[in-house]
Amino acid sequence: MNKALSLQAAGLVAGFCYLAGAPLCAQEAVLPPDPTLKAINVQRLGPHLVLSGQPDAASLASLREKESIEAVIYLAPSSSRGAIAEEPALLARQGIEFVHIPVPWDKPEAQHLQAFRAAMDRLKGRRILVHCQANYRASAMTYVWRVLDDKADPTQALRDLQAMWTPAGPWKTLIDGALAGRAPGDGAAPLSAPGKPRSLPARPPASPTTR
Repeated sequence: MNKALSLQAAGLVAGFCYLAGAPLCAQEAVLPPDPTLKAINVQRLGPHLVLSGQPDAASLASLREKESIEAVIYLAPSSSRGAIAEEPALLARQGIEFVHIPVPWDKPEAQHLQAFRAAMDRLKGRRILVHCQANYRASAMTYVWRVLDDKADPTQALRDLQAMWTPAGPWKTLIDGALAGRAPGDGAAPLSAPGKPRSLPARPPASPTTR
């Protein structure tokens, strides 16, 4: 299967999972398995940034040695299905900074995004793993940070996001609200036609799950 068809298939799977809203579907892999990090939906977005679902305990225990990770930002509540209770301790033993921003799946708010952007800016220059349970929260929030703060190419940032999923419901509202104030000429190219903020395609909101 060529790359274009693979991305299309991944998008269809992500869309089905979002519409289904089932806890099992929330843990399904959308992206191919990563050869070294044992977590679903791993995305490597440059030399200093990795996104993923929940890594297993063995991967967490060897993040410094095998992945050269220096900081971890965890975006799901600690009560989420599949969460590793000992994650903070496993990371502390390796000298890895742990930042926990618990974002409710069905109610992400601007304050969560602001806390995430502040953490990313403070940690910039270190090799960071951003994860939640299945890389839905992580990919959505990282997309906003890349466009607004990291000055990444918006087209590539959007492509990376949509390789995972197309945000809908409260997540679409959060992203569109954050991007609405982006002024022309601020260093980031428009996401659609000049003068028109790009609104992400809508899907009906899913019921609360762990993602």
